[in-house]
Amino acid sequence: MKLRNNIIVLVCSAMLQVSCARQIPRSDNFQIPENDAVKESEEIIGDLLIKRRIPGMAVVVTKKDSIIWKAGYGYADVRKGEYIDPDKSLFRIASISKTLSGVGLMKMVEEGVIDLNASVYKYVPDFPKKKYDITIKQLASHTAGIRTYKGREFLNRKFMTIHEGLSFFKNDTLLYEPGKGYFYNSNDWNLVAAAMENASGYDFEYYMDHQILKPLGLTHIIADKDEKVPNKVQFYSKKGKRGRFVKATRVNNYYKLASGGYLGSASDISKFGNEILYNDFLKPETKKMMLTKQIVNAVPTYYGLGWEVSMDHKGRPYYGHFGNGVGGYGYFYVYPKEEMVFVFLTNITNPKITDEVRTIIDKLITAYK
Repeated sequence: MKLRNNIIVLVCSAMLQVSCARQIPRSDNFQIPENDAVKESEEIIGDLLIKRRIPGMAVVVTKKDSIIWKAGYGYADVRKGEYIDPDKSLFRIASISKTLSGVGLMKMVEEGVIDLNASVYKYVPDFPKKKYDITIKQLASHTAGIRTYKGREFLNRKFMTIHEGLSFFKNDTLLYEPGKGYFYNSNDWNLVAAAMENASGYDFEYYMDHQILKPLGLTHIIADKDEKVPNKVQFYSKKGKRGRFVKATRVNNYYKLASGGYLGSASDISKFGNEILYNDFLKPETKKMMLTKQIVNAVPTYYGLGWEVSMDHKGRPYYGHFGNGVGGYGYFYVYPKEEMVFVFLTNITNPKITDEVRTIIDKLITAYK
């Protein structure tokens, strides 16, 4: 253990030295234009790697479905000295998974397999009855009144199927009458996934793989089964007052595959965003339904069905999701008016980079008007 931590410290020192030389540890797989906004953004990334002690980050930015910036910075595995590859490195994308699941749900809606306005009990009859009925749409939009994680539930190490994972919350009372409030949580989508399995007759993973991921050519998005797979990054977390990074605790996220259990590369997440922005994988009316923010008590929730649907600090509309999990954190945002897709993925728990990501997005939107 001591040797591994020493190696991490040595690598951090090396990263600091190259950063001072205005260079960043970077893989050979990159596309970076001679552009002041991108150069300035790279400097921000370099500072983040050092000051926030982030082992690695992948960045992909597109404009009109063309790459304007693609690179991997830092390390996929510090001990092995393996660099981040934006095309291949598989990160825990955490709640970004909900956007994939949202498309899977809406594809079932198009095919008449599932009804958004139907009771969840139609599809999951063994889910314990609550005081109020709950619809699939209410679950998908986080207006169902289901609670979030309790205690250390999010650190679950045991392999559990999607249906088995319902045991965490199935016997709890609702927080409010469905449709009368908004409360973001992952349990909503775990229950949606169970309904999708029963409605389709397929395991959620199988359905998503064969009906969504493969048809869209997303070969570097896979279920996180807590197994060794090629290109999976090492997951890290911070420890101690100095915030040094260490290997993250082992967790098994399979039971929450729909809400936060996928691994993905930055390039495939970007490709997915452009598919939703430009192509007709979903019918226009279906996509509109998915990307329409819900209204509760005359107040917008800024959430559609599996997707954040909001405006940034400058009033620009966007849709997508952020993700924060054990050993993984990222942003995936589509700006439809600007026709830009932004993906930032890291292999550490909550590095607190929101302000810097916002600054980079501002710079690039301004530069590529």
